[in-house]
Amino acid sequence: VLMGECFENGYGVERDPEKAVQLYRAAHEQGYEAGSCALGLCYDQGVGVEKDEAEAFRLYQETAQEDFPRGLYLTGQCCEFGHGVEKDEARAAELYRRAMDGGYVPAICALGLCYETGCGVEEDRAKAAALYRQAAGEGHAPSQCNLGYCYYRGIGVEEDNAQAFHWFTQAAEQGYPRALQLLGECYDYGYGVDRDVEKAAALYRAAYEKGNIPAACSLGLCYEIGSGVEQDMAKALELYREAAEGGSVRAQCNLGYCYYQGLGVEEDNGEAARWFAQAAEQGYPRAQYLLGQCYEYGSGVDKDMDRALELYRAAHEQGYPGGTCSLGLCYELGLGVETDKARAVALYRQAAEAGDVRAQCNLGFCCYQGIGVEMDDGEAVRWFTRAAEQEYPRAQQLLGECCEHGYGTDKDEVRAAELYQQAHRQGYPPAMCELGLCYELGSGVKMDKERAAELYREAAEQDHAPSQCNLGFFYYRGIGVEQDYEEAAAWFAKAAQQEYPRAQQLLGECFEAGLGVEKDEAKAVELYRQAAERGDARAQCNLGY
Repeated sequence: VLMGECFENGYGVERDPEKAVQLYRAAHEQGYEAGSCALGLCYDQGVGVEKDEAEAFRLYQETAQEDFPRGLYLTGQCCEFGHGVEKDEARAAELYRRAMDGGYVPAICALGLCYETGCGVEEDRAKAAALYRQAAGEGHAPSQCNLGYCYYRGIGVEEDNAQAFHWFTQAAEQGYPRALQLLGECYDYGYGVDRDVEKAAALYRAAYEKGNIPAACSLGLCYEIGSGVEQDMAKALELYREAAEGGSVRAQCNLGYCYYQGLGVEEDNGEAARWFAQAAEQGYPRAQYLLGQCYEYGSGVDKDMDRALELYRAAHEQGYPGGTCSLGLCYELGLGVETDKARAVALYRQAAEAGDVRAQCNLGFCCYQGIGVEMDDGEAVRWFTRAAEQEYPRAQQLLGECCEHGYGTDKDEVRAAELYQQAHRQGYPPAMCELGLCYELGSGVKMDKERAAELYREAAEQDHAPSQCNLGFFYYRGIGVEQDYEEAAAWFAKAAQQEYPRAQQLLGECFEAGLGVEKDEAKAVELYRQAAERGDARAQCNLGY
């Protein structure tokens, strides 16, 4: 058997799997159980012989009947996974127990996993942790890793990142791939050890080079964001694709997101939806949420609000804050469900307290406007602040409004302008418009009409109706730009098409007086009426309300 191992693995001789099989078979025929198990593994894995799981099971079972511990364990594996025999998890657990009683350490770990997952036995996570600890104490790397994971996630023991780090380290020092990847996570996020992203990337790489699929995804993320390595989107995509094709749901979702946002690859919503769907079918909550967005907006799939709602609900039920927030928005706006603003607020609060910035901003806005909850500017400011501190642009803009007007906080026009500037740097059109107004009026900044016009134009070109109207008004009055009625009417028309009432009223003036357009009093009246119905006081006056 030992000589067979040398030929199988190329230890001291040229690798020759067929020769290894001959040697294992000779040992088996002499009734040597270790040889029977080694020969069974060759059939199990197709090493030196054609793969034959039934023959592997037969060989294992022969040794199990003699209570050979390794044979009991391997027979248990076949029963657990249905390899060469009908699946029978209860029998597998019993075989592991007998192998454990014979002192076979891997069987202790396998039995622990049965108790952790309720496979063939009643679930008992404390018992699982105790079994992992027993095997870990014998130096068994998979058990050390599993015990570390129990501490990492609080499975059967109290969560303790320091203990998790300790056990992951023990297993990683033996080169165990999963432990290398999980130890990388500890260094990546500072769990139980000082954060060290370079060390994390090195550990992910070591695990990846040993074939660990989750590590390929983690290393891909390092390359995507430049954490511990130089940023390289092409390398990130390569790693995500390799892991995604290997079945990693996180990598499938990340690869889909790259296609969704055009990160390192040409934007392709169809390909994004395909990868999201693969991960969502396996219950990955982030993918369910993102696939829900695809169905809500018709990105890469036919628009289907019912399907979007179903996916948001599935993500929410798994505790994914993005799904909870999107479900809240459905209830707020009555998308696929009956409008229920109080329910929306409850969902926003749940997601906001879990750290979702969009939900924090939405909850703040509900408090700001009294949507589903009593109006409370102070509470609005508190939530806007939490989201703005995470650089969420809509929250920065809304917090700026509060500072500008003294809603729920001391009035501070300078601070307001700073917040608008922060959101503008992220390309958020409403903030560009507000910052433009600051420059137009000299509020919190030095008055600069030309700069105001630039900002209005920047937002107007992104189809922001208030900015289109403001830019049109600048052309209408010659503020910061040369007066040009045709240009004014063109911008008013763009905003009016989006049913912006001030633009409808001003475009009505253009038609009434023939400024920049051919005079058409009937069209003017029609536009005034549209604006008046939306509450525009000047339009109401023009109509004689």
